[in-house]
Amino acid sequence: MSDLKSLTIETKVRQKDRRLPVYLEIPATKVKPWSLYGTATVLVNVSGNDAGRRSIKKWDDNRWFIELTKSFCSKHSIEVGTVVSVTIERTTDDLPVELATVLDTNRSARDAWEQLSPSRKRIIREHIMAAKKPETRERRASAWLPDDAEPEFPDGSRLKRALNPMPDYVRDELLERDLMAAFENRPPYQRNDYLGWIARAKRPETRAKRLAQMIDELTSGDRYMKMEYKAKR
Repeated sequence: MSDLKSLTIETKVRQKDRRLPVYLEIPATKVKPWSLYGTATVLVNVSGNDAGRRSIKKWDDNRWFIELTKSFCSKHSIEVGTVVSVTIERTTDDLPVELATVLDTNRSARDAWEQLSPSRKRIIREHIMAAKKPETRERRASAWLPDDAEPEFPDGSRLKRALNPMPDYVRDELLERDLMAAFENRPPYQRNDYLGWIARAKRPETRAKRLAQMIDELTSGDRYMKMEYKAKR
């Protein structure tokens, strides 16, 4: 990796469709010194406004992109089509303290961690670090722990299937709409199914449509995958 810690460029705020996230296009030549091979985490500042930890993703051989939340753009009057100054700082790959503690004290967790792909490690690491409260970070750090090869959720229930981490854009949408609690109150299988179903969509429009359906069902509280759902009291 290059010694270059940060870079600043001017780029246009873009959006392909009103249903899709706003994003910043980053020329591949600008991040070439970082030798990025896949999605990475960066600290982003847009025209003097801190956007926090964001994912920078490869578009093609010539472009990378960073998505911005609607609430961030609205708060700082950042409109599609405007040119902004963007400072990007590369983050370290250090593990959150809560996750490091779990791996240090649990051999099965450590062995399972070593079997994960770099991208899956990054998603889990970022999911933990996104939590503001220590107790939430601790809960997330242990949520994926294997027990007879079965991930465990915070409420003690288990799945035979792999646990699907929450992508940035899903987390952003849930937080913006104040639906994170409604999501976390759903049964573990529903949360896992929603995340996997959205992530499997190959086209951005399909992901946006599936995300919108999940948001609608969480808002109504009585539907799951277009089926009737009654929450347990």
